Amino acid sequence: MIIIQMIRRLYECSFVAKPSSARMHAAHYVVGLLYYLVTPIAVSIEGWSAVEDRGQSGILLHITANLCIRHILALLLFVWASVQQYKVHVHLASLRPAIPSPGAVSPTPSYNLPRGEWFNYVACPHYLFELVIYISFGALTRWRNLTCILNVVWVVVDLGVAADQQWKWYKHRFGDKLPKGWKRVVPFIF
Repeated sequence: MIIIQMIRRLYECSFVAKPSSARMHAAHYVVGLLYYLVTPIAVSIEGWSAVEDRGQSGILLHITANLCIRHILALLLFVWASVQQYKVHVHLASLRPAIPSPGAVSPTPSYNLPRGEWFNYVACPHYLFELVIYISFGALTRWRNLTCILNVVWVVVDLGVAADQQWKWYKHRFGDKLPKGWKRVVPFIF
């Protein structure tokens, strides 16, 4: 599932997002690249060792012999959150003007307040669904994969800080136009 998440995010960054003139700090960029390179490897190593420790031979045999409702629910949660996150990213991209040519950036920093669906409740629903995606990874492993647990903690902290910054930017930029009770990332809570 984590590989599917990575491929989908790469697709969205390449074909859905409309870049602006804003720049990312090089260190943040490197951390992101390393995270997406190392995480699937670390999760796999820990998962494979758990299979080997139980004396299971063949991953397909292990998966089919131990398939349970938790796996199906985790997969359904992953698919639902992935679809929701994709829809949010498409909506955010639709708020930016069309880019005249590939590789170009939007000519003017035109920003609109996102509205509708999950944006009625939170400033950063794409972060909410990212968190739900990582929770589905933890649920899949019955919260016994330390790497998955640490990933959830990382996502909560990292995206919690980012959502707070984004919410403050919206508040500064749009003031009273923000929906009443609008939260940062988790509806009705934060």
